[in-house]
Amino acid sequence: MRFNVDGRGFGNQLRRAIDPAELSDAVIKELRRGAVRIQGDVVQSIQNSPPTGKTYRRGNVLHTASSPGNAPRTDTGRLVQSARVEPTQGGADVVIASNSAVHLEYGTRNMAPRPHLEPAAERNADQLAEAVARAMGRAWED
Repeated sequence: MRFNVDGRGFGNQLRRAIDPAELSDAVIKELRRGAVRIQGDVVQSIQNSPPTGKTYRRGNVLHTASSPGNAPRTDTGRLVQSARVEPTQGGADVVIASNSAVHLEYGTRNMAPRPHLEPAAERNADQLAEAVARAMGRAWED
């Protein structure tokens, strides 16, 4: 699962998409910092998700899952370990490489969603937009 953090995402605010070639180094740096914040938020939301769902046993391990609507609760640690940031030409991608990431985020026929990536991006959107706007202002002043 991949969430893109680059100038294209600011097209609505600016009434046009920004070509990565137009972005200053300062703007790209802020976009990448924002991606790192989002990735950290994803990890924290998974590690701190409340044990309010079903309890089940897998082998000798007893696990209480999160309830629908909450971030998935850490069980094996693979989901958190798969979270990373990959720099791109115009910013960065937040990647959750676990095969279960999409199923957890959006749910399946048999499981209600446990969103973790989109809520993290939403929680960080204003701070990221402000940082990018400041960087763009500095770039346009130069």
